[in-house]
Amino acid sequence: MSLVSSIADSTISMFGTGVVKRMLHALGDVTAFTFISEKKEIAIEIVLKGESEPTTLRLCHYRLTEEDGILKVRFDKIVSSKEWMTAAGEQYFNGRNLDVPKEYTLEVRALFGEPRKR
Repeated sequence: MSLVSSIADSTISMFGTGVVKRMLHALGDVTAFTFISEKKEIAIEIVLKGESEPTTLRLCHYRLTEEDGILKVRFDKIVSSKEWMTAAGEQYFNGRNLDVPKEYTLEVRALFGEPRKR
């Protein structure tokens, strides 16, 4: 990874932490957010409500697209420190286009750049 990529990833990670905290606040407290552009990967650490230990999520090989004015994100693989979450990711989310809630569209565009048009 180049120095420029590393600095950009660190900046995006700092900005992204606040965005992801707001997006996931109903689930728990996001304690870490790491953006790895070279791998097109996002790592999130969250302490879920009712739990004391953090859960790690890796969202791998993301892609942004826009379809009929709706921003969508797709992850080819979702891996968690909890086996059941990895299984749920495989069954319900891997490889599927997920709508980005409208209230986060601008922030997601700022984090990941412009999507491919479909």
